[in-house]
Amino acid sequence: MNSFKGSFSFKNGNIRETKIDEGILLRVQRVNPAIARVYFVNEDFGAIDIPEGFRIYDLTNDVQSDPFPGIQEYVLAWSDNYQFFYNNQPIIQLNNQRQWSIQSTARREVRTIEQ
Repeated sequence: MNSFKGSFSFKNGNIRETKIDEGILLRVQRVNPAIARVYFVNEDFGAIDIPEGFRIYDLTNDVQSDPFPGIQEYVLAWSDNYQFFYNNQPIIQLNNQRQWSIQSTARREVRTIEQ
């Protein structure tokens, strides 16, 4: 995976959508500040089952993610990295970019020591 396609934020209500096949749109949507859900709709935006051949691999914990029991969607944590597969081909990778912005008073110097 090396083609940057944008980002997903847990700070807003934007939904990221990707067409993975004819009539199959994958969506990633914020549930709360720490959780997102992955689900599928058709081209008329009606909910559909998880497509045959789709799976999510949790790269952080080195395990396959399973759909949430009883519903046709996945639940993902902000802290982990994931790779999505369709028909055994990697199609999307979500990489957590854990970082902080630093704020300080105007008179206080903040610098970086590169190592």
